[in-house]
Amino acid sequence: MFGTSLRRAARLHGNRFAFLCQDRSINWSTLLERASRLSTGLRRIGIARGDRLAMLLPNGLAGIELFASTVLSGHVIVPLNFRWSIDELADALADCSAKALVIDDHFRDSGVAAAARAQTTLIDGGSRPADGSIIYDSLFGAFSSPSSMSDCGDSDLLTPLEHSREIAAAVVQAQLEVVPGAGHLMTWEQPARVNALLLQWLASVQPALTAPPA
Repeated sequence: MFGTSLRRAARLHGNRFAFLCQDRSINWSTLLERASRLSTGLRRIGIARGDRLAMLLPNGLAGIELFASTVLSGHVIVPLNFRWSIDELADALADCSAKALVIDDHFRDSGVAAAARAQTTLIDGGSRPADGSIIYDSLFGAFSSPSSMSDCGDSDLLTPLEHSREIAAAVVQAQLEVVPGAGHLMTWEQPARVNALLLQWLASVQPALTAPPA
């Protein structure tokens, strides 16, 4: 459901503040774009749907972006407790089979040591990235339109499949959030069924979408 709410907020209240943290703020449109870029970047480095992505971060906008990216990619965020020892952090990384750990300057030493001990890929958003880590900001280089991202919402089926860019454009043009008749199907659970429903829906609305204005 958060994916639906995020897109609706970006569309209706794009320029309004979404979150404010100390001297930094982000509006809804920017949050959706950054979450989309981040989810694309995470997939590019091998973080797939269902994979665990751990984070050892203070409260802040980076954590918000990471949580927002989960509804677009389907990975799972695992927040770690900064009060844990290095052994406890490493055990948690191993126990959840985390594909990567996101850190910044705040808990760098513990995060670097725990990631090394658990042999977990390190994503560093700090000012002094650790040797061998992936720089957090580099994940925002690639971009996929928010309308073409996977989503975990219960009834949100804006996702086009591999050959369905035309469907995505039509859905966005119609400003629909749920395709009629699709129910609560997930694209990754029954992709053929969902794709058939999307194609059927597109055929029914295409004349109205392409008709010239009255």
